[in-house]
Parts: sequence; structure tokens; C-alpha cells
Amino acid sequence: MEKQLNKTEVIAFISNTNDGIDWKRVVLTTVENVGKLKGGSALLYDPDRFSGRTWLNAEKHFMLYNMYSKKKLKEHAKLNGNRQKMSHQIWQLVKPHAVKPADKDLSSHYVHSPVKEDTPVVKESKPVKASVGINDESIIKATGKKAKSPTNNARHKLYKVTKVKEIIRRSKDTIKLADIKYDIKSGYAEIVG
Repeated sequence: MEKQLNKTEVIAFISNTNDGIDWKRVVLTTVENVGKLKGGSALLYDPDRFSGRTWLNAEKHFMLYNMYSKKKLKEHAKLNGNRQKMSHQIWQLVKPHAVKPADKDLSSHYVHSPVKEDTPVVKESKPVKASVGINDESIIKATGKKAKSPTNNARHKLYKVTKVKEIIRRSKDTIKLADIKYDIKSGYAEIVG
């Protein structure tokens, strides 16, 4: 008996909009698979096996009947609130429009996405600046790029196509070779010879 009950058909109006149920998206499933559908969907069980649903009132009956029937109702049907009769009418109208559930109708827990192969993670590395090969005999000049620091700006004014040892001598050892290397790496000076 329970297996027969699980195979009973169910029509579901899928809840897939921000406002709730999309009354035009209708799927046909079984009692066994109803739990896989999106939560909040309105379910209409086979009226020959189950009693009428509480959500199916006169207003919903009128709306669904006019949506799926070629012959429109001008006023609410006088079914005296008989949900079983309303369920039968809606079942017969909507069942031909119902389709099999697609992935978009299922709860995200039941969506079968294709298995992706693990792709190796490639880290993007920053380009490594080469170390500055500079000696005392190298000739450097300023590039014109201005530093924010006034002391660095004063140092850059000394770079006028001159040898490194001459710059260090003129600055009375306040400028070191490391300072000149830093300026070259940062683009404030360049090696010209």
C-alpha cells in the first residue's frame, strides 16, 4: 500500500520567484519525490487519492481556472467551498500542462551538477625585479620621476650622468650604495654606462 502511495502523482506549482510561487511553472512528480522540489511550492495531490489542499480556496481556484482554461470564468465558481471538487477541476485543467521537474525546480541539495575535475591552482606571481648590478664605476642619471620625500628629491638632483663613486664622494658619505640601488629599482635613476 505504501509503495502505491509513493507512486501517486502530484502537481507542483514551483516557488521560484522573489514573490513566491510562479503559477505558470507546473511540474508533475510523485509523492516520493515531492521533498526534492523547492520549498514553498504549492502541491496538488491526485484528488482521487487525497483530499483537497487547504491553499486551494475560491480565489486561487478562480485564478488557476482562468489561467489554464480556454473558457474563462466571469465570477467565482459556486462550489460552496468544496475543495475536493475544486481540486478535481484544477487537476484536470493543469495536468496536461505539467512537465517533468528540471534542475531549476529542485532544491539546491538535490541538483545534480556535473563533476568537475580538480584543476591545479596556479598562483599568479608578481614579476621579480632583478637585483641591480651596480659598481663604483657605473654611470647613472636621474629619470625625472619625483619622490615625495624632500631628502630623496635632494639626492636625485645629484644624478647628472655621473659615476657612482663621484656621487658618494660629493655627498660626503651621506649617500650610500644601497640608496643608489634603491633609486634605480624604484625608477628614480637609471644606469647609462
